[in-house]
Amino acid sequence: MDNRREGGEEMSEEEELEGFGKRRCPHCLELITPERRDNTLICPKCGKVIERKLPGGKTLRIEHPEEEEEENIVPASELTVDWSLERLPINEVKARTPFVIYNWHIRPSRFRPGTDYAIMECEDNQGRKFRWNTSGKAVIASLEEAERRGAQKILVREVLYDEVGGRPVNIRIR
Repeated sequence: MDNRREGGEEMSEEEELEGFGKRRCPHCLELITPERRDNTLICPKCGKVIERKLPGGKTLRIEHPEEEEEENIVPASELTVDWSLERLPINEVKARTPFVIYNWHIRPSRFRPGTDYAIMECEDNQGRKFRWNTSGKAVIASLEEAERRGAQKILVREVLYDEVGGRPVNIRIR
């Protein structure tokens, strides 16, 4: 940024940082009047730096902040389930314990209104990947709790269930 007035005179540091009036914050996109702290203009709403006077007389102005930090960027392939994985019934899932659930989605059931089911991508301790679908309420509650805690993977040491009329009920994971 050139810090000269129209007549060619140098602008003082205070003149340079003050007098900008209202402007749009590049971070929160609100129309604000920046606050001056030392050699820095800061957004009063989000508290982030808008402009900073650097040693040597240069000015750093933030115009296009990074949209997301790299660790928050997720590839689109991770946002869906790998449908090519073999889907296993619960008795085979139980036989593969311990395993890790590394991706899951919870969706409303098409067959039982008012209930959810989970689709999970899993990997056993031998590196074999498989898919497990369940509507077990305790399993879904565990997945929801893992989401609340920000967990990326879930270690499953044991799959428990009861059988009624040959069908699994009361499915749980530990």
